[in-house]
Amino acid sequence: MTATLKRNGNGYGYKYTDLAEIHRYLESTSQSYFQEIETVDGEDYIVTHCLDETGKTIRKCRGCRVVKTSGKNPAQDLGSSISYGRRYSLLMAYGLATSDDDGASLTPVKSRTAKPKATDKTMDRKTENDCQWLRNEIIELQRHGKVTVEQINEAKRVAGCNTTPLRELEYHYLVKVAKTLGIPV
Repeated sequence: MTATLKRNGNGYGYKYTDLAEIHRYLESTSQSYFQEIETVDGEDYIVTHCLDETGKTIRKCRGCRVVKTSGKNPAQDLGSSISYGRRYSLLMAYGLATSDDDGASLTPVKSRTAKPKATDKTMDRKTENDCQWLRNEIIELQRHGKVTVEQINEAKRVAGCNTTPLRELEYHYLVKVAKTLGIPV
């Protein structure tokens, strides 16, 4: 499932897709979630729990870090940071795109750093994070026009998982897709 959501919120000189619009889309596709904040090594992250139809967590995705700012109103800054993190963490967890990513228009594309290889292929926290990293790399390549949906689908076909959505691919399939797309793993 790949969907492009329209921007319907306004920020300081840019538009974005608000949380309610993302929620409406997920609800229309019978998907549900909840989010929480998780602290890892002293940093707060938004965590999205993707739920099945019974309300059981089927996937847990650590998303954006909650950026702490030092503005004039700390409570408002924290609220804005959490809202921003929630929006982009949901987009990441479900593999969704917006018509234009406000961050992409404000920030130059950084070169990728080498990704450490996993030694244990079990679905432990490290492998779950590796899965999320690979999904994010593929989504970023698509977002910046370096690969097309067709190329991603062809890479999934080569890996033997063309009918499985990107967000549900297991580690070994994600590695095959990433290698086909030229992502160093």
